[in-house]
Formats: sequence, structure tokens, C-alpha cells
Amino acid sequence: MKNIILTGMPGTGKTTAGKHISTSLGFDFYDTDEILQNIHNRKISEWFKTDEDGFRQAEEKIFERLSKMNHSVIATGGGTVLEPSSRLIMRSSMTVWLKTAPGVLVERMRTEMRPLFNPHEDLENQISDLYDSRLPLYADSSLFSIDTGILTVEEVSNVVQQLWNTLFSNNLR
Repeated sequence: MKNIILTGMPGTGKTTAGKHISTSLGFDFYDTDEILQNIHNRKISEWFKTDEDGFRQAEEKIFERLSKMNHSVIATGGGTVLEPSSRLIMRSSMTVWLKTAPGVLVERMRTEMRPLFNPHEDLENQISDLYDSRLPLYADSSLFSIDTGILTVEEVSNVVQQLWNTLFSNNLR
């Protein structure tokens, strides 16, 4: 499938970079978290509190549908990579792992709480533990990785565009 899939931890810039990339390439942009909130009329943070398994199932279905499109940029939720079927889809697409050091993520997320993080526990430890557990999954599912902790959104977008153009101008995919 000819899509760009962005994966990575919460706070790595998947949505921000994805919008920039899609505009630059003239592709459609889809954010799985945003779509899920709109379809189900629920905030993800509330959904997580009551039914994380239900959320993950809905996330997997949306991702599978989006992956069948062409010339789209898809920003996945940070946990999409947990599902084996989602990892298979990622491996068959141009998936880019946007990675950022846990310390940078802590600084980015101090002002906004994400569904997975408990506000009553140490944010640094929570992010570090989540990062360590998901790192092998992101690495296994992605064709490329880009460190968003050291690049601007424009630089990330430029790198992804160059990768896309290289892959598809040479018919490598």
C-alpha cells in the first residue's frame, strides 16, 4: 500500500509532523486517535479509564481500514503497535518510527496528561517504562526511524518526503 504510517510514543510529534508531511506531498491525513474520538464521541482518556481493551479493538479496526487507502499519511496512536495485525500492516507500508528520548518526552508532556499516564505517579518513570516495553515493537514494525527530539517539524517532514521520493521514484516498494 502506498501510505506513510507514523508510529511512536505519545508526544513524539506524529500528528504535527503528519499534517505537515501530508500538506507537502498533497496526501490525505488521518489521525487514528482523532477519528476514534469523533466516531465514538468519547475522549480517549475517558475511554481508557473504563474500557482500554474496547479502545484497542476499535483502534485496530480503524487502522486496518485506513491502511487500505493510498497516498495518505496515517498518524497512529502510540499503542497501535501493540496489536500483531497492526504490526503486519506497518511492515508492509512505509512506516516511520518517530522516536524521542524519554527525557524529552517528559518535558513535552509535563503540561498535558495522556490517557496512559497516571497523574498521581512519577511521569518520568511511567514514560521510561512504557518506552522500554514498546521500543522493540516500534523497531520491528518500522522501515525507518527519525529522532524528533533533535529535528524541527519541517526537518522531519523533509526527511520523510525524501524517503518517500527515493522509495517510489525507484519503484522499490
